[in-house]
Amino acid sequence: MGNIYPPEIQALDFIYQQDSSLKNELALEKAKLNYYKKQLTDNPGDKDLEQRVKYHEAEVARLESEIKIG
Repeated sequence: MGNIYPPEIQALDFIYQQDSSLKNELALEKAKLNYYKKQLTDNPGDKDLEQRVKYHEAEVARLESEIKIG
């Protein structure tokens, strides 16, 4: 599976590349998480997708924690 994201995620990635704030990174990670969760719903049991969902869940939690601390 490649990392070809839909236009919405590509737009968020572009924004993050221009301004790498925690807020922009969190928005990007949330969008990726939702994208992979939807793909996992469509392909239950896909181990690669399960790993991607876990990774992005952890990143969202980490970023939300950093924003609360800051």
